[in-house]
Amino acid sequence: MKRKWKQKRLAAAAAMVIVVFSAIPAVPAMAAGSYETQVPSEIQLGAVDIMLTETETDESRKEIGATHGRLVTPGATVEDIVRITNRANDVWTRVKIGYHTEGGELTFTDDMISPDSSDWIQRGEYWYCTHVLEKGEAEEFIREIKIPATWSSKDAGKDFKINIRADAVQAANFTPDFQSDDPWFGTVIEAFTKKDTVWQTNQSQAFSISFEGGAEGLVKTGDNFFSNWGHLMPGDTVSDTVKLANHYAKQVSLYFRTENASEDALLKQLQICIKNGDDVIFDGKLADTMKEELLLAKLNNGDETQLSYTVSVPKELNNIYALENAKTTWIFRAQLNSSGGSGGHSGGHKGGSGSGNGNGPGTEKKNPELPTKDSSQSGAVSPDNPIDKAIDTIKKYVPKMGDDNVETTALCIMGMSGFLLLALWSDKKKKKIEKN
Repeated sequence: MKRKWKQKRLAAAAAMVIVVFSAIPAVPAMAAGSYETQVPSEIQLGAVDIMLTETETDESRKEIGATHGRLVTPGATVEDIVRITNRANDVWTRVKIGYHTEGGELTFTDDMISPDSSDWIQRGEYWYCTHVLEKGEAEEFIREIKIPATWSSKDAGKDFKINIRADAVQAANFTPDFQSDDPWFGTVIEAFTKKDTVWQTNQSQAFSISFEGGAEGLVKTGDNFFSNWGHLMPGDTVSDTVKLANHYAKQVSLYFRTENASEDALLKQLQICIKNGDDVIFDGKLADTMKEELLLAKLNNGDETQLSYTVSVPKELNNIYALENAKTTWIFRAQLNSSGGSGGHSGGHKGGSGSGNGNGPGTEKKNPELPTKDSSQSGAVSPDNPIDKAIDTIKKYVPKMGDDNVETTALCIMGMSGFLLLALWSDKKKKKIEKN
């Protein structure tokens, strides 16, 4: 009875070890995993938007709105402050002056206004500002009006007006020639009617897509790959990059495609060129989506490559497209390859240590073969030997591929140890019984 009790206890121990090992094959769930991340990116065109104001100062020298219909006397100087304020992208500005009076009897000259010569020059019928007016900046055109002393009492009671019109043209991709009689080269000025716009601010951030593995999968840095550019203007050509990296122990394949988040006319105007290193993978209109996935690279642990992109805005675009948005979505997918890290990679370069057989999650290690004895050698073990049975059982349950894990490794070692001890103990007890 004592011997039967020991046999039952050994059978229970063996069953418990088998249960532990039977749970191990479920661990490498990511061996053939697929991970995807999307980055909606938006391009917004800028605008040329200026505001013309006229003020004067009160007794406390505080600026207030200008009073119209004031009485003036010949030879007097009247305060009249006229400013141009830029409310959008950087611009060049110019001003045209017109004079009007009843019956056309009053004489006017540009000496009446006298803009600051360090900021303004006169070419033809326009006064041109000689420096760029940045967003939010104001430039004073005149501060006072000098009434001609030649006006006499016979002109008393006559009304006169000074009409001032201000124009602006984008500073980006445009350089006036102030030595010419036409510094703006005959540029046609259009009215800008879109107001109350929320303006994007330029950023400075590095974008990346990295495969981390585990529950994280693909990790992105940056939610708008076009945000570093701010508002684009006609004639702009801008570029940026996205770093692609693999921080996982196994090799991954990175795929890429695009979709449009909007169907507006601006998408058909903008040109984009996308390169994977030196290889051009797409060159066309932003409206043309890449619906078919393209393999960018196969990256081992620590490898990285770079995706560069360039957007060009036609210089012929007019105010119809001002402040319009073009939205597109970039989709990256990572496929975890079944053969981890031992093979080569394409499209990337080594960015760190590790080669797919490191100690991180997903590491694939070869299981060492247990020694066996040939039947022709002395001391051969018969097929019924408990040690042979234990070895066969171990080979059956030890996983051949998948994610390595500290706990999994520990359980494997414990399981193998349990089977070997069980086999040796059984063999020893059997021989002792036979001897007795």
